Amino acid sequence: MIKDASAYFVDGCGRCDHFATDLCKARKWSEPLQLLREILLDSGLNEEVKWGQPTYTLKGKNVAMLFAFKDTCGITFFKGMLLRDDGKLLVPAG
Repeated sequence: MIKDASAYFVDGCGRCDHFATDLCKARKWSEPLQLLREILLDSGLNEEVKWGQPTYTLKGKNVAMLFAFKDTCGITFFKGMLLRDDGKLLVPAG
């Protein structure tokens, strides 16, 4: 598994046999994931690797994590229910 978040955007998480291949979902979604990463870092969050995924923290608390699936990628918020969403842009997990 990766230890440096930058490696995720180049080779993937390292948790499966697709690591560092064109079959890797993180590599497939590298561009949009990089844009999401910039937004999270510009907001003042710290970047760490947890569970093989780029995870963003504030004062040592998990705030958000990037994910890549076969057909999509995005951000998951650890306490998304606490976020104000007047524009109804957020989609609950599951």
